[in-house]
Amino acid sequence: MGAYSDLPNFLGENLTQIAEELKYSDANIAVLEGKIELLKSNFPQVLKNIQSCIHNRDRRTPLEYAQDLVASWIFEDYIVKKIQENPLLEILLAGADKKREILPGSRVSANSDTIICFKGRKRPLEIMTDYTGYWKNYKRIDLRDSKYEKLTNSKSLFLGFSTKDTKYILLDFAKQIPAKFIPSHFPYGGKPAYSIEITDEELKQFETNELCDEIIALCR
Repeated sequence: MGAYSDLPNFLGENLTQIAEELKYSDANIAVLEGKIELLKSNFPQVLKNIQSCIHNRDRRTPLEYAQDLVASWIFEDYIVKKIQENPLLEILLAGADKKREILPGSRVSANSDTIICFKGRKRPLEIMTDYTGYWKNYKRIDLRDSKYEKLTNSKSLFLGFSTKDTKYILLDFAKQIPAKFIPSHFPYGGKPAYSIEITDEELKQFETNELCDEIIALCR
């Protein structure tokens, strides 16, 4: 279960249709539609990049990884659009994949996806999504590899969104966020991770105005 399989239920729309509305590339459309032969003939470099992302795909096949990646961009663009409804906030794509191009594994970055701007103040904002209800069921958020250190060092905001129950959590890594180090985490293919304990109260029902007000309060 992941972005590609679960996001259509949340958005209530076909992912290919959304990607076309967002003017995603033909290569990204081919990925969503699982057209491997088209990738081989028309976008060989994209296919090569997908196949190089061995570390990032965990237990998924190359195509499953690529489909989840493109689907996650669609959700990220959805959240960006929601935040942009607030006239006091500006949000900019800032990650290595901000051009929505599938990059080779060597260029995949753990840096935050976006930058949030409020009255000239800028904060990195990491967006992460739980499509399975894992956060609510286990009362924790697991960050793979060096993500926890990067969020801490950059004093980023972290926006987690649970599509199963339409809830969100907003954490401020400018403050100390306790976490437990996991040397080998099975869901991430045995890679290291940091686990952050959360409470039911921290997972709040998603309302755009409430989220934006909370972001503004942390950016003042």
